[in-house]
Amino acid sequence: MEVGDWVRLKQPFYPLPGHSPAYQYGIVEGVVASGGDIRAPAEILLKLVDPKSHSIYTDKTGARALYSFYPEEVEATEASQ
Repeated sequence: MEVGDWVRLKQPFYPLPGHSPAYQYGIVEGVVASGGDIRAPAEILLKLVDPKSHSIYTDKTGARALYSFYPEEVEATEASQ
């Protein structure tokens, strides 16, 4: 996965549990390498996105929040392209 790629979350994610819609898609903002090897990422940093409207989730301060997921929690997708 590379910065800018769209991914699908294998499980719905709620930024504010019980108070927000579930997100199933994100845009890769960064990859945290495991032991310096980018081919074996330890974490994937995502902006959450609604694939229908292409709107990016913003937190209560208006910032585009980043969320960290393990590689096994996401999969590559062509959903928005």
